[in-house]
Amino acid sequence: MEWQQCTQCKILKPFSDFYRLHTLKDGHQSRCKKCDGLLKRKWRETHREQARNRAQVYRRLFRQRHPEEYRAYRKRWIAKHPETVKAQRQRYYRRHRESLRENKRQDWLALRKECLKAYGNQCVCCGIPDTIFLTIDHIDGKGNEHRRNLKQQGFGKTGIYKFLKSQGWPKTNYRILCWNCNHAVTYNRTCPHQVKVSV
Repeated sequence: MEWQQCTQCKILKPFSDFYRLHTLKDGHQSRCKKCDGLLKRKWRETHREQARNRAQVYRRLFRQRHPEEYRAYRKRWIAKHPETVKAQRQRYYRRHRESLRENKRQDWLALRKECLKAYGNQCVCCGIPDTIFLTIDHIDGKGNEHRRNLKQQGFGKTGIYKFLKSQGWPKTNYRILCWNCNHAVTYNRTCPHQVKVSV
């Protein structure tokens, strides 16, 4: 076993106590691992902002070069530190509450627009094309029950749109009605537009 004296603590230690550094003649750093760690910790404490920026750059490069390895590491870290992750997410939400809400709203509008387009972009009863008045109707009349089930499954408030998209926009039990026609069908079983047509 080869030995080397640490230039920091002046103690003679085996090469295994030194980090490798191929640019030096003996292939090892001049400081032992313990002293090297103490010096780096002291530097980070006195240069917090610079150390934080360096760490961010390193993490960004690591994510780009080793995406699968980073995802696996991140997954393990989250499972090991649930309380820390929860606190971080709460702080982030408090700082970015308005922008997060607006992003969520824009995502909802985009998904709704895609859904209405898939089902014809107009009320199948009265033909009104104004999307602000349109909604998804369950032909079998079990819309409330279906939405409750979707909420329990974790689809959230936009559950019906997400569900329909995941199913490839099925047409068998779903159609577009405006709010007037939808309420008329709900409470009267038949929309007045259809009564007029039949007469």
